Amino acid sequence: MRLTLARYRTYGGVANYLRAARDLLAGAHRHDDDVPAFEAAFARWTGSPHAVMTSLARVGIHDLVRAYLPRGGRVLMSPYTIVDVVNMVLAAGATPVFVDVEPATGNLSPAALEAAVQRLPSGEAMVLVTHLHGVTADMAAILAIARRAGLPVVEDAAQSLGAELDGRRAGTLADAGVYSLGSYKNVNAHFGGVVVTEDARIADRLRAVRDARPLFPTRHLLRKLRESTVNDLLGAHPTWGLALFPLFRQAFLRDWEHLNRLLRIELDTALRPSVPAYMLGRPTSLQARSALVQLPRIDAHAQARIATTSRYLAALEGHTGLALPPPPDGLRHVSTYCAIQVRGSTEQVRARRHDLLRHLARAWRDVAAQHLHDVSALPSFRHLGGTCPEASRIAGAVVLLPTYPGYDDEQIDANLEAIDRWR
Repeated sequence: MRLTLARYRTYGGVANYLRAARDLLAGAHRHDDDVPAFEAAFARWTGSPHAVMTSLARVGIHDLVRAYLPRGGRVLMSPYTIVDVVNMVLAAGATPVFVDVEPATGNLSPAALEAAVQRLPSGEAMVLVTHLHGVTADMAAILAIARRAGLPVVEDAAQSLGAELDGRRAGTLADAGVYSLGSYKNVNAHFGGVVVTEDARIADRLRAVRDARPLFPTRHLLRKLRESTVNDLLGAHPTWGLALFPLFRQAFLRDWEHLNRLLRIELDTALRPSVPAYMLGRPTSLQARSALVQLPRIDAHAQARIATTSRYLAALEGHTGLALPPPPDGLRHVSTYCAIQVRGSTEQVRARRHDLLRHLARAWRDVAAQHLHDVSALPSFRHLGGTCPEASRIAGAVVLLPTYPGYDDEQIDANLEAIDRWR
C-alpha cells in the first residue's frame, strides 16, 4: 500500500495560495471593493436575499446575538462546540443556556430544548443551533419549539456548507445562518465568514456594524496565510506519509507530549468576555476573491464526501464497538468528517477511544479524535450552570474519519480493515 494520507487537508489547493500571493502584490488586502460581489454571489448560491461577509464566522455569531438580544438576554445552545462560540455569546452581553445534544449526532436535542424553554425565566432569548460535522440538525422540531415560544433561531452552519433540507440550504432554514470561510472549511478564504438572512433590517444592522470597523489587520491575515501554507505543504503527499507521519505516529504511541500537542487544537479553554480586537475588522478583497472562485466546487466536494461516508457506514454497520452517524440522505448530511463514536459510558469512552486511536496508529492509519469539549463541564464555564450528560459522553467518544476530496479508496479501505480488527 502507498503512503498514509493526512487526517486533514485544506481546501483550495496550491491555486488558493498562488491567488493570495498575487492579490497581496496587487494590494487586495488593503481594500474591500470585492466584498459586495462575493456577497451577491453567495446570496444567489444559498437562495437567501441577504448575505453579509464577516471577518470570521464567530464574529458573525457575536454580531447576530447583539442584533437579536439586549444585554442580559439568553442564548439556548449546545455546549458541544468550540469554546470561542460560547465566548462570543458572552462577549455580546448574553448568557449561554446550555442544552444537551442528541446521542447519535451531537446536535441540539429537541427534547432537551423543549425542557430548557419551559424553564426559561422572563426576558428575551434566542436559539443557536449547530449542524455538527455537516449533519443537519432536526430543524423541523427545533423551529416548532422556538416558534411556539417566540424565539428567533440562528443556525451555526460553519461545518455544513452545501447541505440541503427539503430543497433549502442549511443556514437558510431559520431566521439567520452563519457560515465559516476559515482555512479548514470547504471554502477556504483563510479567515472569514458569512451571515445570511431574509430580514433586511438584520442585514442592514450587521453591515452598519461591520462597516464601522477598520479593515482586517494585514499582519494577522499574513500570519494565517503563512500558517496555512506551511501546514498544507507539510500535510501534502508524500511529505506527510514519508517523513512527518512516522514521527508523529511514534510520538503518539510513545506519549511524547511535546510533539502530540502540535497536532491538537482547541487547547485554550479560557473564558474570554471580550472579542480580540484583531477579529473586529472588515473582510478584505483578498478574502472575498478567494471565496468567490471556490463557490462552484461546493456541491461536487459535498458529493465526494457523501460517497466516502457511505462507504464507511456500509462497511462499519454492525460493528459492536461503534455507534455510527445517520446515513446520507441526499444532501441533508454533507459529512465534513465521518464522525463515528466508540460505545460506552461517559466514564469509559475516553479510554476506549484512546485504545482505538492507538490501534489505528499501530496500523499506520492517521485518524484523529474530535477536539470539541463539553464546554458546560470546563472549569471556566461551570458557573453558567447546566448539566449535559450526552454532551459529556460524546466529547470523549467521537473519532473523525477523513472524507475530504482526494482521500481515495485505498486509504478508506485501509482505515476500514484496521477498524474491523478492533473490538
